[in-house]
Amino acid sequence: MKRPYRAPPSRPSQAPSGAVVVNGYSARWLNQDFCWVYPAEVVQRPPNLKPGQEVKLIDEQGKAYGVGLWDDGWISARRYRADEGPIDAALIHSRLDLAYALRQQVVEPNTTAYRLVNAENDELPGLRVDVWGHYATITLDAPGVAPLIDWVCAWL
Repeated sequence: MKRPYRAPPSRPSQAPSGAVVVNGYSARWLNQDFCWVYPAEVVQRPPNLKPGQEVKLIDEQGKAYGVGLWDDGWISARRYRADEGPIDAALIHSRLDLAYALRQQVVEPNTTAYRLVNAENDELPGLRVDVWGHYATITLDAPGVAPLIDWVCAWL
């Protein structure tokens, strides 16, 4: 489904409680477990946000839609949690454990090259991990995902 474009505000305004306020269109998608917020869907945001900062996502009525990581690219926020808990090592490690358990079920034994983490499909938006024998490569879609690297490396 094509998403209509609405130009972002010319300058960010102060969001309540330091949260990113999304429009109703984005709120509907977040309510259906979509994990991206596009720039055109951001109504308000705290000033001086930097890629990789953790942000709360709320709608214009103040309803919470979880927590994500801010970015300045074609995606403004990637949601990692639908609740208000932190994006931390425990969360990332639990998602990696689930991805690994799934791959153990579907990857043939003795396979030496496979995708361990497939971004949004493993509830880790913007992050892919490929296994190549005894090595792994981590691919990030954008700078906003960089805070996850140390936790992923520790898990690997």
